[in-house]
Amino acid sequence: MHTSSSPARRRAFTLVELLITVTIIAILAGLTFAVSSSVIQQARKTQARATMENLRSGIAHYLTEYNRLPVATGDADAALSTDSASGVIATLMGEDDQLNPLGKTFFSSSLANSGRGGLIDAGGAQVSLHDPWGQPYHLLLDANGDERIRPNPDQFNEDARIANDAPEVLRTRAAIFSNGPDGERGTRDDLVTWR
Repeated sequence: MHTSSSPARRRAFTLVELLITVTIIAILAGLTFAVSSSVIQQARKTQARATMENLRSGIAHYLTEYNRLPVATGDADAALSTDSASGVIATLMGEDDQLNPLGKTFFSSSLANSGRGGLIDAGGAQVSLHDPWGQPYHLLLDANGDERIRPNPDQFNEDARIANDAPEVLRTRAAIFSNGPDGERGTRDDLVTWR
């Protein structure tokens, strides 16, 4: 009877090999998370910029139709937000009979996902628009018609490069901005329509 010289041996991982494998997997997972977080943040910024441009376009079309901005007439520039209290979004969506008697739609957006990045409808003319970080956008409107908005918020930005290059006046009828990812006004991550 012939027996084999040695039975087949199964090789097992040593503790060192196992630790090295787990470490490599953890590093790869960390890199993947960092890259995906960066991609998500960039997508949110792109979404916010597109919404601000659509809003600015809607305000321009409203101005063309009614020869005034979608706010009550005043002799001072208006600083508003896109929360339901300002009523600007409801007006641009044709839900305000006073400021939009023809009921035309000048702006529309998708519904917000968990209060972020879209419309929040509280019924009737109670509509607000939030950026991808859950905050309302901010509007600076030239309500007195001199095509100047004072002061330019960039003058007060914590980033010296932005503040030093900022003119005193924005030469536009409507300027829109988001406080950006950090939710703080006047920081370098603010997204604006005038720069």
